[in-house]
Amino acid sequence: MYDKCLCGRDKDTRAKLCRNCYETNPESKLCCKCNKILPASEFGLRRKGTILRPACKKCEALYAKKRRKLLPEITKAAKDKWYKAGGPLVIKMGIKNAARRMGLNANYIYVEYCKHNGLCDICGKPGSQRLSIDHCHTTGEFRGFLCTNCNNGLGRFKDNIEFLEAAINYLKKSIS
Repeated sequence: MYDKCLCGRDKDTRAKLCRNCYETNPESKLCCKCNKILPASEFGLRRKGTILRPACKKCEALYAKKRRKLLPEITKAAKDKWYKAGGPLVIKMGIKNAARRMGLNANYIYVEYCKHNGLCDICGKPGSQRLSIDHCHTTGEFRGFLCTNCNNGLGRFKDNIEFLEAAINYLKKSIS
């Protein structure tokens, strides 16, 4: 029994490509979702790390997005399980992802975090959840790690030294 390949030649019904397409370009693969022949680099690897996944990365991402939208409780349960089991790996991934979003060198930020002992640069106390990466919003330069309260405080004063000095003077005035 034969079907037509995407190139128009006959192929076995069980095969995804005709023998000619398969043999002439082994670096390409047929995506099972969008039915396009794409380079092997467009496919992720299975868990073992040697076999290509059946769907291309774009189709996998679309499928994952739909699945998260349709089954939010299952997605949340899986995420909670991963965070609970992860420990240091979860912290490492969270810091590296946050650094990348800010345009900072993720490896440098993680090394600095490991040297930091989990203490806030302003109050010196450990963060209740995790420390935030503090950076200058105009230059993008990394400044240090802050607990949630100190980070929110700086944000409320818009990182403005004059506002902070005015707040200090206000507090001093109420003491005397």
